[in-house]
Amino acid sequence: MKPLAQERVASVAAAYLEAYDALERAAERTQGLVDRLIAIALALTDTGTRLRDDAWKHAVIGELPAISAAPAATSRPAIRLGKTPTSKQLLEAVADWRKKRSYLQQLWESLPPEMRANLKVPATLD
Repeated sequence: MKPLAQERVASVAAAYLEAYDALERAAERTQGLVDRLIAIALALTDTGTRLRDDAWKHAVIGELPAISAAPAATSRPAIRLGKTPTSKQLLEAVADWRKKRSYLQQLWESLPPEMRANLKVPATLD
């Protein structure tokens, strides 16, 4: 391989590693929003049994006082509804991840096979 070609491949490999790290960080941020949303949904719907569908009436919500007729405090931590991710936040986070994933795939496809052998495949982040 010619020196100029080697430099280009090394540059693409460096960009790939940087893009891979950026994709991992985007995935962590997005997963944090999704986990938060799941925790809130569970707190508002899960009573611990399948006998009731009104867990929201007894959910421990950090921003609200407990109702006096509520059962004894559960072992579940209070949820903070004020920290619910918005649809815009979720949409932006997923869109950002997908954009970064597409870019990573483009970089991967521009690398020669011998360079790919030393790198993690983009699909490991899917």
